Amino acid sequence: MAVVAVMALTLTSCSEDDSAPVENNNIPTNSFTWTENGGAQTVADSAFYDSQYKTIKAFKGANMAKFVEVNLSADAPATYPVGSGYAVSYLNAGSIYAASAGSIVISAKSTTAMSGTITSTGSGAGVTSLNAQFTNIEVR
Repeated sequence: MAVVAVMALTLTSCSEDDSAPVENNNIPTNSFTWTENGGAQTVADSAFYDSQYKTIKAFKGANMAKFVEVNLSADAPATYPVGSGYAVSYLNAGSIYAASAGSIVISAKSTTAMSGTITSTGSGAGVTSLNAQFTNIEVR
């Protein structure tokens, strides 16, 4: 009977290993998203930073139906005002939005990736504001 009690205690103290690695959903991925007029979020099919021309380019849809372009004069982590050397534009089905105010924030940049945010107001293509977030987009 003592053997049965010892075996019962041993078996009840065993459990499945709950220490399996937990997936970290906070790891940034290569992404560029934007909203027009505070509406639904659009996720770019492709986005990158062209270091030769200091330009961020993001595309969505067949034949780049939607295209966001951000032109910079500098690309170090900092906050830059839209205007004089810093432009945000958006092409949607042949119509163009041009930002007239706002800011471009580069929060991180390395030789391989760039992250940040864009807030802008302007006009064209039925858009009065375009806000974006980019995380670890490729630097080319």
